Amino acid sequence: MSNVSDAVDIWYVTDQTLCNFDCAYCVTQRTRRRAEQRMWESDESAERFRAILGWLATLPWQLRVRLQTLGEPFVSREFLDGAAWLSRCPNIEFVELVTNGSFRQAQFDQFSRNADISHISLWITYHQTEIELERLVANAVFAKERGAFVVVHGLLFPENLADIERMIAMCAERGIPTDVTVGHNYNDVYKGRGYLPVLNSSSEALAFYRENIAAEAMLAAHRGPLGLPCSAGHNYLFVNRRGDVFPCQPYSHIPTEPLGSALQPGFVPRLRQGSYSPCEHRGTCACKEDYLHLGQVRQALNMSRSLGYYIDKQASLGGDRRSTEGAT
Repeated sequence: MSNVSDAVDIWYVTDQTLCNFDCAYCVTQRTRRRAEQRMWESDESAERFRAILGWLATLPWQLRVRLQTLGEPFVSREFLDGAAWLSRCPNIEFVELVTNGSFRQAQFDQFSRNADISHISLWITYHQTEIELERLVANAVFAKERGAFVVVHGLLFPENLADIERMIAMCAERGIPTDVTVGHNYNDVYKGRGYLPVLNSSSEALAFYRENIAAEAMLAAHRGPLGLPCSAGHNYLFVNRRGDVFPCQPYSHIPTEPLGSALQPGFVPRLRQGSYSPCEHRGTCACKEDYLHLGQVRQALNMSRSLGYYIDKQASLGGDRRSTEGAT
């Protein structure tokens, strides 16, 4: 790829909707209720999912794919079969699944045999109201031992900082990397505390971020990324559940045409040649998959086998150190 990054990050959000958890703050909780606990949002969803995976396998670049559901991937055999198939395709650097970590170990063992496990990553988010930490960490260790790259992720809310502290400590004892994100006030669970409720309740929350620059980028993105240098459209694309392709997820919510459709035969997105371009989005950039492509992050941090796990350019891949200085 002339003048383009060696690999392209793709965040594809599917419309597999079923989940075995019922988190009050879940961004897709309303979607699941509308779908009446269906496995897929519509009768066409599974077929469209397979078609988009087939499209990804034809792209002429090495791909780093975060394959995400609106529910929980390990409740769907069809979704797992698709992820396993994609992991074996020659242009795939890794396939990352976003999961709640409640899978049965025998189930993951079967999945690992179907997939190229060396190309599988797990982003396991800890929901302390839904699962015991000991079970989640045991599953994380099991997946790592089978050959997956595993990160355990915590959402920071006003009442759970001690839980996240314990999560980080328990994972560190077992050699599992961890990461955190300031939780969003979806469904107005934290009334009167704003979109990022923990920041209105605690001065300690940002100290959980392992690197100050990551916390600073998150805050800048939530204030509004307009004009900030970003690599979206150059080495990063977003695919929505209908198959529309955009430079990033926020661009799918503004009055702009998609780059094209993953369902269009022969479609190959035209990547922007320059490494960074000023963001044109006038709203909030709320998701880590997007704002970790801001220039201020990419110039200071490397990304691992994940679209969410960053490392200091001076640190080794195996490190998982937390910042002791906090952030502003």
